[in-house]
Amino acid sequence: MTTKSITAPSARTKKRPARMTAGVLSAAILASLVPAIGANAAETSYVTQSSLLNDSMSRTVSNSWGTASNTVKYSGATSALAVSGGTAKLSLDRPGKSVTTEAVVKSTDAEASYQVSVDKLPTSGSGVYSSLHLRHSGTGFYRTTLQVTPQGKSYLEISRSNKGKITVLKKTALPLTIKSGQKVNVELRATGTSAVNLQAKVWPTGTTEPAAAALSFDDKTAAKISTAGNVAVSGYLSGGSQASTLRYDDLKLSSLKVAPAATVKPVPLPTPVKPVAPAPVKPVVPAPVKPAVPAPTPAGFRQGWGEPVFRDEFNSPLTQWNVRDNDSLSYDSARIKAANVKVSDGLLHIEGKKEKANGRDFTSGYIDSIGKFEQQYGRWEVRAKIPTTPGDSRGIWPAFWLRNSGVGEIDIMEAWGDPFDNPTKVGTSSFTVHESTNGGGQRKGWNWETQAGTKVNSSQGFHTWAIEYTPTELKGYFDDKQVITATKAQYPWLWGANFQTKFNMRLNLQIGSPYHGQPIGPDYKDTKSYSDFQIDYVRAWAYKG
Repeated sequence: MTTKSITAPSARTKKRPARMTAGVLSAAILASLVPAIGANAAETSYVTQSSLLNDSMSRTVSNSWGTASNTVKYSGATSALAVSGGTAKLSLDRPGKSVTTEAVVKSTDAEASYQVSVDKLPTSGSGVYSSLHLRHSGTGFYRTTLQVTPQGKSYLEISRSNKGKITVLKKTALPLTIKSGQKVNVELRATGTSAVNLQAKVWPTGTTEPAAAALSFDDKTAAKISTAGNVAVSGYLSGGSQASTLRYDDLKLSSLKVAPAATVKPVPLPTPVKPVAPAPVKPVVPAPVKPAVPAPTPAGFRQGWGEPVFRDEFNSPLTQWNVRDNDSLSYDSARIKAANVKVSDGLLHIEGKKEKANGRDFTSGYIDSIGKFEQQYGRWEVRAKIPTTPGDSRGIWPAFWLRNSGVGEIDIMEAWGDPFDNPTKVGTSSFTVHESTNGGGQRKGWNWETQAGTKVNSSQGFHTWAIEYTPTELKGYFDDKQVITATKAQYPWLWGANFQTKFNMRLNLQIGSPYHGQPIGPDYKDTKSYSDFQIDYVRAWAYKG
């Protein structure tokens, strides 16, 4: 790695020129004669102190990246990692997969870089992501992430992880189209502790390294990462993208130190000069400058999470879902029919109808993502209008919920029609987590509208319900406002054995509930003959921590 110096930016204030009296040298002019004192006093430059890692990947290892030539070991034992033929491999064999390995060598002020290439770009989804981490520890880390889309477009991001929460600090589109197999260099610097300066850049291997960083950010928040940590490499494959492999070479890490201050030779004071009155200058009126238009934020982009790995805006057929047909549940009054699930005008409609089918007096609809999209941790969000209108929706039960391959269940949104058997609030919705759907175990529930402190009747319009589930925390959001927090310390069973597999998503409309009541025949006067559970979108973001 070429030794370079970097200067952390400092603020400068534009001052009015000092006025000079005959025979007197003003203090401002004296200061201007010694530029190294004053203008640069707040700047900090860094230079390379020592090389901590220079890994050319010249070994053969399976199920990890093994040990570098200077005895630095890599963490992680998985078949996704291997080293052979002079490159390290990180395999992403399915959508939503994330793999991380750390080189166990600590640094604080440091610069890291690697060469990376993608064997074969995916043909769909948001593409593949490669990240370089610094100060990686149990507290958190900084990372720069290179995203390459199926079209070869590239984006660079700087983000911070602190106690499991990912925050995107800055992101930009790169003027670089990347092809399958093309090597590019990625570099990240982190310096400072009271304020952390982060700089990242990307350039094609074999070309001149750009002098300026593509992204720069000063982290002065309380969440900044000031402690030493390892260097780490991670890869992630977006939802809807085909299997891909990242290959790495020349992973380098150097510690940095503050450059020694330059010695300034005193400048002799000039002989006083009688001032000369300047000629009047006609002021120049600058031409108007058209304000820059910021790049549009991608649909679904969310601070701290990036772009969704699953997104259905319901403008096309339901290829991302399984639509159930000629099925029924043991405890409601409806027969599930595929004909009751429709997409039109940018909405998904799951309909409930009063019509006889297989011995039941109602029909309904049900879709799920089993085998198509699943993840253990992440963020899930739905925007919908629920049909639980007051006085005519007895037994109507819309829901957006998660189930895993075991017995864990997370009911993000479910609502019950009115009138009902068990007390609840008309036009409201709930969030419930079940340790076991087989009965027994722990259960925790919240009423969304109560938590939000609103008296809104949620059946009267569209609302959003979302959760963020990470290895340490569960958060709930109603109409984009965080209203629920549950931690592992409070509810350890929420992270117990029944929650250790991936969750699929489900949307359905039941008619009849053992908890809140079945429609009452034969006239069913309290249950409307047609109900429409309308869904605007479903989105999911991956946990990349």
